[in-house]
Formats: sequence, structure tokens, C-alpha cells
Amino acid sequence: MFDIFRKKKRKIQFDTNQQLDRLAELSPPSTLVNLIKNNGNIENLGRAFFLRREKKIYSDGKNIYLTTPENLKISKNQNLNSQIVSLQFFSRRVPHTMNCRVAGRYRLLPEVIETLDFKAKAAYKLSPVGPLKKEDKRQYLRYILKNYGDNRIPLTTHISFDLYQKTTSETFPSQGSPPIILNKPQMISPNATEETQDFTTRDAINDFREIMLEQPLHDRFVFASKVIKDDSGSMVKRPDEELLLGKINVLGLEMESLRDMLYFKKSPKSGLRKGKNNLYKLKPGENC
Repeated sequence: MFDIFRKKKRKIQFDTNQQLDRLAELSPPSTLVNLIKNNGNIENLGRAFFLRREKKIYSDGKNIYLTTPENLKISKNQNLNSQIVSLQFFSRRVPHTMNCRVAGRYRLLPEVIETLDFKAKAAYKLSPVGPLKKEDKRQYLRYILKNYGDNRIPLTTHISFDLYQKTTSETFPSQGSPPIILNKPQMISPNATEETQDFTTRDAINDFREIMLEQPLHDRFVFASKVIKDDSGSMVKRPDEELLLGKINVLGLEMESLRDMLYFKKSPKSGLRKGKNNLYKLKPGENC
């Protein structure tokens, strides 16, 4: 007989000040405000801004202040007193949520308004009633929302993907346009159809030359770039920098080269710069 004693999980006591400190560390500029109704439904009240003092979220004891949500009509005066709202915002591209109770809408004292980063005569007073939670359910795929400097977009609702399949069970006619819709294509393992061959520079150059010769004269060009790496002995390395050399014409395709080399025209960005080292100019030994 075995006696198994399990320790009871110790409940973590909710601390409002601790949650406000966490919120101050994240310091989101704005948030989405969702009203949680008694029947469990959620009403989107729109975006609101945190009142700030010296670029930090302004708090008064155990309370924070929000401007009027953009979808809330003051004229109709929806009573939010003692209502529970969910604040939803991004911090470092990770969504966070926190439930708060609305104490009411108050007019701010003149001495308080003067100390705020932006003027607001009235604001909603909220007190946290739930812990600040991360709502990040992403596991293996991370994505970045590029909003082109518009930080007023707090959340994204979808993400698009581009899919590329190299080898499938589908075959296409040699002439004419391929079908627009593919019905259940299946992947074919490249190991089953392609034989591995040793890489040789001459074979690669000949394949490239054949592809270029099939193109018209005005289409015999490539887009090239080179990567600048930090070769210093410093412990802190600078990130690699990619320089786009642009459109470069391929030369000498008709003549058979005696050496395993390709010939390209200089990049249009590699012109002389008086007193400056042009990084777009290729030098012997550089990779592109």
C-alpha cells in the first residue's frame, strides 16, 4: 500500500498594485475596450488612450484613467458605472488583456490636467479586477505587423501566406495557359524523382548560359545584391547589411569562356563618389 500525499496548489493572491506595475512596464499607448455584459456577450466600445504623465501611464492609487472610447456616444450616455470591461492591447507584438471595473466618468482637476502629457478634461476611472494576461497562442510561427508608422492600429485580425510547391503530381500542357484551379495536388518527394549529382562550377555556368540565351537581348539581366558582414574582432557584431546592386546585364553569353566565369556589367550604383568609398562597387573576393 502506498500513501500518496499531494500538495495543494497555493492560490496566488491578486494584487492590484502589482498588476498596475506590470501595466506600467508594458506602457501601451492605447487599448481596445470591450464591455463584458451580464449574459456573457461582448460589445466593442472602440479604442481609448491611457492618460499619461511624463510619458508614463498615470495612476491614482489603484486606479488608471482612459479617454472616452471612440465608439461610445456620450450624448446617449451609456452608463458604465460598476461595469466590467476587458482591455486588449499589443506590447512588443504580443497581445495582452486585463479586466477592469469602471468606477465612472469624472472631470479632472485643473492641477491634474496641467501635469498630463495631453489635455483631457474628463476620463473614465478604472480599477483592475483580473491579472494582466498574455494572449499569445502562436507556437512555431512568429509574424510581424508592419503598420508603416501608424501606431493607432492596436490589433490585427488575419495574416496572409504565400505557398510555393516545387514538385507535385500535376502536369501542365506545353502550350497554352495552365488551369487556374488545381484539384488536390499531391507533393512528390524530390529524392524520389531527382538524382543527386555532384556540383560543378562549369555545369552551373552552362545551365545559366542556356537559360539566358533563350531570353531576348533586352531580358538578359539579373538583379544582384551583396551582403556586408562585420569582420571586426569586436564581441558585439553589427547585423549583416544587404545592399541591392540593382539590375545588372549579363555579358559574353555568345562566346565560350575558357574559364569557369561569368561576366556582368557594373552596377549603375557603383559610380565614382569623390572622397567616399562606394560600397556598391564590387571588389575582388566579394560574394554577391
